[in-house]
Amino acid sequence: MQALRRFLLFFSVFLFATSAFGQSAAELKKEGDAAFLARRYSDAITAYDKAYATGHDAAVLYNKARSHEALEQYPEALAALEKFSEEASPAVRAKVSGLSTLINEIRSRVATLVVKANVEGARVTLRGVEIGKTSKDSLRVQIVKGRGALVVEKEGYAPFKQDVDLPGESSTIINAILETKAATASVKITTNPPRSSVTIDGRAVGASPVELDLTPKSHTIEIEREGYDKLQATVSVEADKPRTFDFELHESPSILSRWWFWTGIGVVVAGGVVLTFVALKEKDAPAGTIAPGTVGAPLVVWR
Repeated sequence: MQALRRFLLFFSVFLFATSAFGQSAAELKKEGDAAFLARRYSDAITAYDKAYATGHDAAVLYNKARSHEALEQYPEALAALEKFSEEASPAVRAKVSGLSTLINEIRSRVATLVVKANVEGARVTLRGVEIGKTSKDSLRVQIVKGRGALVVEKEGYAPFKQDVDLPGESSTIINAILETKAATASVKITTNPPRSSVTIDGRAVGASPVELDLTPKSHTIEIEREGYDKLQATVSVEADKPRTFDFELHESPSILSRWWFWTGIGVVVAGGVVLTFVALKEKDAPAGTIAPGTVGAPLVVWR
C-alpha cells in the first residue's frame, strides 16, 4: 500500500511537471497579455520570459519591454526594446509604429553608473537597492536617472556614502575609497551653494554635500563651482572623531565690475573727434596730452 501511495504521488507530480513544461509559447504569451491588461506587470514579465524561452518569438520582447516601462524599470525596458529591434523581422518591426522614438524616449531616462573601488567584493547600493558588488575592474550598471544615495560597504571597512545625481544618457564615475574602521573618522562636507564639486587630496569625491570616512591626518579640500571663486582649505581629522565642515563660496566678480576694467576703457571727445582708449593690461597708464586728465594708451581714433 505504501509503495502504491509513493507511485501515485510520483505520477501526480510527473503529470503536473509535464503539463507545465508542455505549455506552448502562444499560451504563455496569452497568459502574459492577460496579466498585462490586469496591470499585474510583474506576472506579465514572468510569463513573457517563459514564452520567449519556449519559442524565441521576438514579438514577446516588445510586450515585455512595455511591462517594464509600466513599472518604471527603464533600463530593463531599454534592454528588451533593443533586443526586439535586433531580432524582430522587418515585417514585425513595421507593426510597431514609432519604435525609434520609443527607444530614444526610454534611453533618455537611463543613466550609466560606474563605481570604482579599492576593495573587491564590496556591496553597492543605490536608493536602498543593491545594484552589484565591486570587482578588480569597475562595476558598471544602467540605472534610472535622477538623484539618490550611493553606499559602498564591506565588513571591516567604514562605508563610503555619497549623494549622486545621474543624468540620462550619460556616464557618471564614482571613485569609492574604503578605509578600515580602525583608522578612519566620519567627515561630512557641506557647501553654500550646494552641488559644488569637492576634491580631497587631489581625488574628486563628488558634489556636495559629501559624507565619507578619512584617515586621521591633514587633508587638502578643494571646492569649485562655476561662477564662484575656488576655495581651498586644509583640515585635520582624528580617528573616531566625526567632523562636519561647512564652506561658504564667494561669487566671482564680473569683469565689468572690476575697477581696473572701468578705469582702462574710456571715450574722450576733443575738437569734434571721438577718441577711444583701451588699457590692454592692468597697469598705470602713461600721461596723456588731452585735458583735463590722462588717457590710457594706445589710442584708437575713429573718424
